[in-house]
Amino acid sequence: MTNQQDYFWVHLIRSFAVMCVLMLHSAAQVLQLDVVFSSNDWWIGNIINSAMRMCVPLLFMITGFLLLGKSEPMEVFFRKRFSKIAIPLVVWSLIYIGWLLLVEVNNPSPISPTSDQVTESISALFPFSLVGIFFAPAYYHLWFMYALIGLYLCLPLLAILVHNAERKILWYMVILWSFSTFVIPAMQSANMYVLIELNMVSGNIGYLVLGYLLGTAQITKRLFMYMLPLFFISVAITALGTWWVSTPDNLNQLFYGSTPNILTMTISSFIILRYMGDKCGVLQTAKLKSVILQSSACAFGIYLIHALFLYSFHKGLLGFTLDSIQGNALIYIPLTAVVVYLSSFSIIYIVRKTPYLRAIAP
Repeated sequence: MTNQQDYFWVHLIRSFAVMCVLMLHSAAQVLQLDVVFSSNDWWIGNIINSAMRMCVPLLFMITGFLLLGKSEPMEVFFRKRFSKIAIPLVVWSLIYIGWLLLVEVNNPSPISPTSDQVTESISALFPFSLVGIFFAPAYYHLWFMYALIGLYLCLPLLAILVHNAERKILWYMVILWSFSTFVIPAMQSANMYVLIELNMVSGNIGYLVLGYLLGTAQITKRLFMYMLPLFFISVAITALGTWWVSTPDNLNQLFYGSTPNILTMTISSFIILRYMGDKCGVLQTAKLKSVILQSSACAFGIYLIHALFLYSFHKGLLGFTLDSIQGNALIYIPLTAVVVYLSSFSIIYIVRKTPYLRAIAP
């Protein structure tokens, strides 16, 4: 049975991935707040945004590694998993609904996409509209919770395949999934007519199997060295491709989504981080290791709360203004991300130490 306590690299990837989420959302402010297209700040925001696009896929991959190796009855699996996601989903959805109705409704911002539509939908049929939180996110970043629920529903089926199939069959599934999820959409974007039906192996499900395969594979130094240039090439393709298809009036996010460059970026970063987690002596020092473990423990809660701080700092609700367009983007994007991270960590650390509250940040 896989126990995440035995794998330091799992904590490293989880901590890194959530920090990348904050960097991505901080960099997105540059692209959302009317910075001049193709200016220096726009390019900095685009490159950082592009380099962070593997963050959520990495979280899916470690989920696959941790859970597909387990053997437990289906009812036990669902009881454990959904007890850790149902309470946070309901509580944080209600928090963000209250936030939308009390704060953002009178002071909207481009950094909070879909908020106008969600607020209007909630207000129109309140309180009956609250039922909608079981099917769609109340705030833009909560989509991750719903994606996770869908993956949890599929995990018992995937576990049967993993426990009974040869690894080459699992790789075959990953290849089919890659073609369905990344290659076919890219072909369709190029106006190619594709009729091959592979919907049964599309979406995020392949990340679970890929995480299990790469998490249980031997990672050599040679493979690690190959992954370094692959990661930077993937980032370059993402940033250049975004610039190529965008215009001054429209940020085209084609290369930020289901395109092959995101898959290669995710695979390379997973292998790099796993190797570093196992082999890098600096990361194994007692103090740094303790920081990473604490960060990993709070990662889920940090993800859930960070959007409140991004908006609050941007609007100056806490007595000062901080966002990525206040000055040089190369300074203010990471500065915003770090301040939001530390603020989020401080609150979640306290929440996790408080009885009855820790259930909302498992």
